[in-house]
Amino acid sequence: MTDDDRTLLARFAVSADQAAFAELVGRHGPLVWGVCRRAVRSEPLAEEAFQAVFVVLSRKAGTLTLRTSLANWLFGVASRVAARAVRREARLKTRERIAVRRTALDRERQRETPGPEWGDMLRVLDEELAGIAEKYRGPLVACYLQGKTQDEAATDLGISIFKLRRRLAKARDLLRLRLTRRGVTLAGALFAGAVVANVGFAAPVPAATAGATVKAGLAAKLGGGVAAPVAALGAGAASSGVGAWVAGSVAVVVAAVVLVALLPSPPPAVEPVPREVAPPPRLSPSESPGEWATVRGQVVWPGPLPKPRLANVTSDVAACCQGGPLADTSLLIDPQSRGVRNVVVWLRPDTDDRRDPFPPNRIHPTLKNPPPMVYTIDQPKCQFEPRIVAARAGDSLVFKNSADIAHNVNFVADDHDLNQTIPSGGDYRVTRPLVAQAVPILIKCDIHPWMAGRVRVFDHPYFALTGADGRFELKAVPSGTWRIVYWHEDGFHDGRAGATGARIVVAGDATLPPLKLALPAVGK
Repeated sequence: MTDDDRTLLARFAVSADQAAFAELVGRHGPLVWGVCRRAVRSEPLAEEAFQAVFVVLSRKAGTLTLRTSLANWLFGVASRVAARAVRREARLKTRERIAVRRTALDRERQRETPGPEWGDMLRVLDEELAGIAEKYRGPLVACYLQGKTQDEAATDLGISIFKLRRRLAKARDLLRLRLTRRGVTLAGALFAGAVVANVGFAAPVPAATAGATVKAGLAAKLGGGVAAPVAALGAGAASSGVGAWVAGSVAVVVAAVVLVALLPSPPPAVEPVPREVAPPPRLSPSESPGEWATVRGQVVWPGPLPKPRLANVTSDVAACCQGGPLADTSLLIDPQSRGVRNVVVWLRPDTDDRRDPFPPNRIHPTLKNPPPMVYTIDQPKCQFEPRIVAARAGDSLVFKNSADIAHNVNFVADDHDLNQTIPSGGDYRVTRPLVAQAVPILIKCDIHPWMAGRVRVFDHPYFALTGADGRFELKAVPSGTWRIVYWHEDGFHDGRAGATGARIVVAGDATLPPLKLALPAVGK
């Protein structure tokens, strides 16, 4: 099994293992070489910059604390080293000595890029990518510069796939905003993406450069001398600041990231609902349909009722199971009405793209700016109550602990991460208002890992949570054709195919036929 970056780094730090360092150079060299080679026109200077990056790694090997991944850290170091290389190149007076090589490289770039505006755009892109916080840049580096899958990137960064996806979405938004402020257009990004498709993300490292870099890194580790130009480029480059980034680095590599940043995020693996698979369900309209309507419905469980499940209580058993075994409350069905509780129901536009927002101009005037609500989530008997919350952007959360033991609240949202221990009898108010989320916020307790809850946050008022009998009501719904979506924490109704919803036509107060909930995740 191939050792991971941290293991290789530890081997080199402890015993100056040349093979381990060579493996790191081989693994991450193409990424660093791509930054250095495109930052300057002089290939000898690019080689010096490349060596400087890994000399810095060699010297920091024993004390380096990786906040994200080694690739992300090296990218930051390479960007600062490239900045020094650009400044050095600008100071060179004898341009004639490199004129021939520069001309050859210019011709190569002309073959790779359509015109002079390419370089100007990339310089802006480089600067703005470097200005993104490291924790958000890390997923971009892993997924788009290194070409890792999301699972591989999450493992490499030491975070969950859930957190990785959130950070990727946030990073794209940050980069899109920064580029928009600089005047980079969508057409430019499309143009960049077309070139990237043919050029690739990283540049192969010349064998001689890689070998010289390994020797330089080993010399630095053992206290030997390093070439003065290399040492000068690497001085201070391990700092975390990004202000020294200048135009000219990353080039084709950055274009791939920018394409992702400016274009909409690729949709999850969801099979779109065909537009004419089935006619909209028949409604029971009132006698006087109008512009605004109330839509009611019920979610019921089909077939035999599932057997009750117990929570897997692994700690504080005496406190958590005072009244007997602790029930698993993830699926709650009323045996009389067969209604399913805690199903989130909402409306969305009649489109196949889940990211399309609800049109603000179709929201009822009285619902556009309602007073914010505060939702209190308690933790008695080692369960979150309520387990599911459906809220609107601007609302807020309060976590309470009425149990006899301490609990913890841990969640990751697009704009806020929380990890807070709440003592018995205590409470904690989340000071930041909620913002709309594309996916539910998963709430966990690190002390009691079976505890889980979810919060879905919408940017419009047309959502509801089913009650104990499975019923829901949507008020002041605009007339027209919409999609209605049913989501339970075990999955969407009808699985992936139901993620975009089923078409309904609203022409007045109406009652939907009972929905027989189909959850493919149940029983797995």
